[in-house]
Amino acid sequence: MIPFISHSPLISWLYPAFGIRGGARFLGASEWTICALLYAGFWDKRLGLLGAVGSSVTFITTVTIIPFTPNGWDPSAGFRRWPATFPFL
Repeated sequence: MIPFISHSPLISWLYPAFGIRGGARFLGASEWTICALLYAGFWDKRLGLLGAVGSSVTFITTVTIIPFTPNGWDPSAGFRRWPATFPFL
């Protein structure tokens, strides 16, 4: 995950701020918090809405990693697509 996060325009600040282990813990804690908020939305819709917004931000952040990863595009295809040997999701 280091090359993906290091080149992301939205979360590249994690490693300088927290280090590699701290950045991973921050991402893990935020995703577990979003999961808990989504689950709590069954009882309190405001918490579910907060979890939905958080999951949307997570999705947008993940999608912004794709165009900024070096060597992530396959030039032989003639258009932008992931090469078969490039592991991401």
